[in-house]
Amino acid sequence: CDDVDDFMKFSNQSFRGLVHPDDIETVEEKIWNQIDHNSVEIREYVEHRVITKTGIVKNVYNNGRLVKNPFYGNVFYVLLIDKDRMNKGR
Repeated sequence: CDDVDDFMKFSNQSFRGLVHPDDIETVEEKIWNQIDHNSVEIREYVEHRVITKTGIVKNVYNNGRLVKNPFYGNVFYVLLIDKDRMNKGR
């Protein structure tokens, strides 16, 4: 994406807009399963695919964290790591 505004438009301002459509159900199930089995701060880890703005499919590691914010409520922070690029160095 060209900038943050472009990224927000591309993703429809949603995490679901970043996950490959064939993976979304499994990804959400894994994330909520991890949340349901923990009661304090949640740090989840899931592998899935994303489709870039140019249509390239990438395999990623998704490392997320759910925190309770007094103003916004539950907030997910998500870091996506390019799995293929990371494994090239091995």
